[in-house]
Amino acid sequence: MNYQKALDILMNIPMFQNVGSKAFIPTMDNIVGLTSILNNPQDKYPMIHIAGTNGKGSSSHILASILQEAGYKVGLYTSPHLIDYRERVRINGNLIEKNIVEDFMDIIEEYRTTNKVSFFEITTALAFYAFEQKKVDIAIIETGLGGRYDSTNIINPLLSVITNISFDHKAILGNSLEEIAFQKGGIIKKETPIVIGEHNESCDKVFEKIAKELDSELVYGENLFHVEQKKEGYIISGKYNLNIETSDIQGGYQYKNISTALSALEYIKKSFDINEQHIIKGISRCCENTGLRGRWQIIEREPLIICDAGHNEGGIAYLKGEIKNTPHEKLYIVMGVMADKDVEHILKLMPKDAYYFFCQTGSERAMKSEILYKRALAIGLNGEFVDNYDKSSVFLGVTKAKKVASSKDMIFLGGSCFVVADLLANIKNNI
Repeated sequence: MNYQKALDILMNIPMFQNVGSKAFIPTMDNIVGLTSILNNPQDKYPMIHIAGTNGKGSSSHILASILQEAGYKVGLYTSPHLIDYRERVRINGNLIEKNIVEDFMDIIEEYRTTNKVSFFEITTALAFYAFEQKKVDIAIIETGLGGRYDSTNIINPLLSVITNISFDHKAILGNSLEEIAFQKGGIIKKETPIVIGEHNESCDKVFEKIAKELDSELVYGENLFHVEQKKEGYIISGKYNLNIETSDIQGGYQYKNISTALSALEYIKKSFDINEQHIIKGISRCCENTGLRGRWQIIEREPLIICDAGHNEGGIAYLKGEIKNTPHEKLYIVMGVMADKDVEHILKLMPKDAYYFFCQTGSERAMKSEILYKRALAIGLNGEFVDNYDKSSVFLGVTKAKKVASSKDMIFLGGSCFVVADLLANIKNNI
């Protein structure tokens, strides 16, 4: 089939980013079926498996960038995509070719039409297939949701990584940090090292128990490296000392992701030749190398417009500090959320001194801008809602904010990765 037909089929399968938990299938049966048809491509090359509530995407991109700088062909599987479906499956930062998607969809057509297969299961199998076809040296595989029943958990990686644990997707993963840690700890494999990015008293016991039962060496990334942001770069100390003058991966919270990625690299150095220059260059041009977007991304400078895809309690808490530390006069925030999120907790974390333009994305899951506005008003936030008649009002919200902002003000856009996606899509279409 041609690419457009393949894409139409994929986009008409319920996906989590549009319909939420209805798209989640808590079984490994389909991914086993799909990979069997493909002759188990996931067993043909080494992998690193990454889970976590926040930072797993950035950590994946940092690892991929450093390995690319070391001269390796690197597969990178992440989600969600912002504009192009193929953003989910990259090789050395490049989107996979359309003909790979076409061939893959032809191969799985019979299985797809006779089984209830999710969007994420198909896309995960596509990533495994594409990486085998292009003969990657290593693949970085990010989980979609949780870990224990995630489609990616069919793999047997060189190393597993869990960045951190925070509250998100409670209906699926659990109402306590321990329950969430148990789900994400499902990616820990027998006799396979596990790097935990951050200490958390509630979660450490869960991970350590699983690792002990599976005889897997466990290390905490923040024990190996200390990373400090300085202007546009980073200072790294610990197992070795590095001074990175500038980096295109910004946001004060990235120091945790850098220390996690560096700790992961320590476990694959026996198999992959990586030196300090590869690390410096990989962190310096991570976005350039891998196509990472939507992480403290500067859109304009006068006024300063920044977007970030952070969307849960942990992510918003980091962003609040980052906004506070960024020089500006007045603060305007264009914000939208998904209706299935813990909206009250998120709103309570947002800056109180900002003027808000509450918007909604085009996703079925999006909370209506007027409802979000009323909830925000009830806890003391100030602003207005932006309605676009059941269409995305994100770009309209940014336009309204720009009309009232001076050159020294700041406009922050966030609350959901889909808010960022709508903005970037509008920018692309209006260039």
